[in-house]
Amino acid sequence: MRYKYILYTYLLFYFFVLAYLSSTLSISPKEALIFYEESYLLHYITNFICSIFGQNDLSLRLFFITTNIANILLFFDISTKVLKKEQDAFLASTIFSILPGFISSSLVVNEAPLVIFFTLLFLYFYIKFDKKAYALFPIMLFIDNSFAIFFLALFFYSIYKKDNLTLILSLVFFAFSMYIFGFDVSGKPKNYFLDTFAIYSAIFSPFVFIYFFYAIYRILIKGKRDIIWFISFIAFIFSLLLSFRQKISFEDFAPFVLIGVIFMVREFLSSYRVRVREYRKKHKILFFVVVGSLVLNDIVLIFNKPLYTLLENPKKHFAYNFHISKELANKLKTMGIECVKTYDTKLQNQLKFYGINRCEDYLLSERKIYPFSKKVSIRYKNIILRNYYVSKINNK
Repeated sequence: MRYKYILYTYLLFYFFVLAYLSSTLSISPKEALIFYEESYLLHYITNFICSIFGQNDLSLRLFFITTNIANILLFFDISTKVLKKEQDAFLASTIFSILPGFISSSLVVNEAPLVIFFTLLFLYFYIKFDKKAYALFPIMLFIDNSFAIFFLALFFYSIYKKDNLTLILSLVFFAFSMYIFGFDVSGKPKNYFLDTFAIYSAIFSPFVFIYFFYAIYRILIKGKRDIIWFISFIAFIFSLLLSFRQKISFEDFAPFVLIGVIFMVREFLSSYRVRVREYRKKHKILFFVVVGSLVLNDIVLIFNKPLYTLLENPKKHFAYNFHISKELANKLKTMGIECVKTYDTKLQNQLKFYGINRCEDYLLSERKIYPFSKKVSIRYKNIILRNYYVSKINNK
C-alpha cells in the first residue's frame, strides 16, 4: 500500500502541472470546431464542463485531465495484478503517465482519454471478474469508432486462447462497429509508413519506442502473450499495415498501443532480475538512457515555446495552433475591440471562445485590405508568429 499513497501524492502534483499547462494553451481550430459546431460526445462534455466552471482553457480540458488521472489509477491497479510487485506497478504507472502522447491527450480535446479509460476499465474487470467484463461491450461500441480495433484484437486473442464465447462476441461487436461507423479507406493510396513510425516515436519518445518495438517482437517470438499484449500488438500492426496506403488517425490506434507499457516494464524487469548483480550494469545504463530521454522529451513538450527561436518558420512548431487565438483576443481587447468579423470561420469560433463575438463593426484579416487597417502582431519575444490586420468598417 505504501506505493499507492506515493502515487496519490504524485497524481496531486501531476494534476496541478497539467492544469497549469492547459491554461497556457489557446483553443485550437479543431477544438473550437468541436466546442461550437460538432454534435457528438466531446461537444456535449466540453460545453457541460464550461457551463459549470466558466469558459476558459482549463475548463475546456478539465474533463480530459481528470479522466487521465483516473486512467493512471486504473493502470496502477491492473499493473499490480500483472506485475505482482507494487513497486513495479508504480514504475510502470509513472512511465505511462509521462509518455508524451499520454500528456498531450490530457491537454487537447480528443477521444483518447475516454478510449484509454474504457479499455483499462475492461481490463480491470476482466482480470477481476473474467467474462463479466463483456457487459461493457455495448457502451464501448457507442463511445468511439476506434473500439473496432479493440474488438478485432479480442477476436485474435480468442483464437489464440481457443475461447469460443469471446470469439463470437468480439466478432459480432466488431461487425456492429464497422456497420455503425465504417472505416475510412477513401482517397488516393499513398505510403505513410515512415511517417507513422515517426509519430509513434513522438508519442512514446524515440528510445522508449525502440524498446517498445523490441518488447512486442520478443513476446511475439517467445514471450507471454496475454490480453494486454494482444490489444497493443494488433492496434500497432494494423496501424502500420494501413499506413502503407493512407494517413491514419492516431486517435484510433495510439490509446491501445500505449497500454503496452505494462508488458514493456514486465519484460525489462524480468530480464534484469534473472541476472546476478554483477551483470546488471548494462540494464541499468539502458534504463537511465531510455527514461532520461523520456524526461527530456517531456521537458521539451512542457517548455515548448523557446523552440520558436530555433525555427525559421514558426508554423512548423508542433504547438503553433495553440499559441494564437487567446493572444489575438487579448490584443484586440487592449485595443478596445470586443467583436470582429473574419472570413476564417475557424478563427471566428476561436475568438468567440474568448469573448470576441462576430459583428459588422470591424473586419479582421491576414492581409491589409484598407490603408487605415491596424496591424496586430502575435509574438513570442521578438519572433512574429502571425500578423493580422483589423479595420473599422462600420462607423455607426
